[in-house]
Amino acid sequence: MLRILWDVKGPIHYELLKPKERLNLEMYCQHMDELNEVLEEKMLIPPARRVILQHENAGSYTGKIAELCWQILSHRP
Repeated sequence: MLRILWDVKGPIHYELLKPKERLNLEMYCQHMDELNEVLEEKMLIPPARRVILQHENAGSYTGKIAELCWQILSHRP
């Protein structure tokens, strides 16, 4: 599985998961922390002011996003 994150200019971070590896809450939180570090390195202002994330609406994942002070882009299921 390829996990890729991009902004309006193109890809900013990607990772290949191992075959049959599933994304769980612990791994998701670790990936979000890594993404936050990448964003802080590449941006001149703190990412908490700029990040609007579009992703699935799984309730257990939204806590990590709130912790990072990111916004969630609303979309229909």
